[in-house]
Amino acid sequence: MKPAEVLRAAANIIECHGHNKGSAYAYPRIRRTGGATWEQLIEDAVTRAPVSVEGAMERAIWGKVQRFDSFRFETGKLAELIETRNYFCDWLTWTRGITNMSAWNDDPDTTPEMVALLLRKAADDWTDPPF
Repeated sequence: MKPAEVLRAAANIIECHGHNKGSAYAYPRIRRTGGATWEQLIEDAVTRAPVSVEGAMERAIWGKVQRFDSFRFETGKLAELIETRNYFCDWLTWTRGITNMSAWNDDPDTTPEMVALLLRKAADDWTDPPF
């Protein structure tokens, strides 16, 4: 996926599943009921819970937020994440003067609507490199 595709998908994910502050995804806070295991609750969280900006990018690429204990290194997909994250961080700096994406994500004044809007604006500004 190109950064513009990842950013548009990330905006859709935040609109559909919600925006999370403080971590890549919202950890389960419900009791295990109906026989659900902790692992099942975590799997549900990484695929459907509210996510941060970076968590939304990961979910757009892999279909879920990556966990360090189960991360599978895939060079192509990791390169997509790095390229998209670097571009979006640079875009935020150039166009909005925001120099720390994580701090911006976690700022109480940053709304889900603002996040989705800026992800889409950055996607619209993306141009493929000339090489």
